[in-house]
Amino acid sequence: MQPVFEMETLFFNMTYRKFYSQKFQITIPTEFDIHHLDFNHDNDDIKNLLLLPKELHERLHKAHREMRMWEIKADAIESYSNLTLIKASMMKEMSEVLIDVAYWLRVKEMELLQIGGEFGYNYNSFRNGGKNC
Repeated sequence: MQPVFEMETLFFNMTYRKFYSQKFQITIPTEFDIHHLDFNHDNDDIKNLLLLPKELHERLHKAHREMRMWEIKADAIESYSNLTLIKASMMKEMSEVLIDVAYWLRVKEMELLQIGGEFGYNYNSFRNGGKNC
């Protein structure tokens, strides 16, 4: 028997995934996740949800966690130069991740505007059962 928390999480995850799928009339392959842009899982507003490849979603959360961890520990680091190098490295990783996220934001924006996009910015590959993903 599964613990109650896992069952609630499964139900919750399916709810916003299904909502996103229905909103854009797409099939979301298992190698994609729905990300909460504000990192608040209670905010399922469509403006706060974004389709991302699972690997990018994991990179985004990892970079976000690391930045938050170092913000908390920054006071404990005595050497300013060490702190600067650590922050520079984290900011570089986060900026690389956000560049990739920006592509998916553009795809969603084109879908919401229903104009497609001349550079393939659309969810057409997720339609018809997601066979072209």
